[in-house]
Amino acid sequence: TLASPGRLRDLASGQVREHDVLMTFSDGHHTTITGFECRDRTAPVGVPDIEAYAAKCRRTGVHRPVIVSATGFTGTALEAARLDNVLLLALDEIDAIPWLT
Repeated sequence: TLASPGRLRDLASGQVREHDVLMTFSDGHHTTITGFECRDRTAPVGVPDIEAYAAKCRRTGVHRPVIVSATGFTGTALEAARLDNVLLLALDEIDAIPWLT
C-alpha cells in the first residue's frame, strides 16, 4: 500500500506522527514499512535531520527510513545515515529504484 501522507502511532508517546510517504509491503506473514521524508531546501540535509528522522522511524515502527533531498546531503550526514541505516536519495535517483522488486 502507499499513503501520502502516512500516519503511524508513536510507540512512546501514543501520538500519531506523519511521514511524507509510507510504503507498506506484505509478503505472506511479513510486513515491511518504508518511510520517506522529502526535503526541498536551499542547503544540503545535515546530521541533525538524519538523526531526527531515524529516531522518528524507530518510534513509529518504520523498518526502512529514506530521506529524499533536492539539494543533496553533507558529508557528515552520509556517515550518520550509514550508521543509522537511513537510505539517502537525491531527487534524480528516485526513478532508478526498482521499488516493487
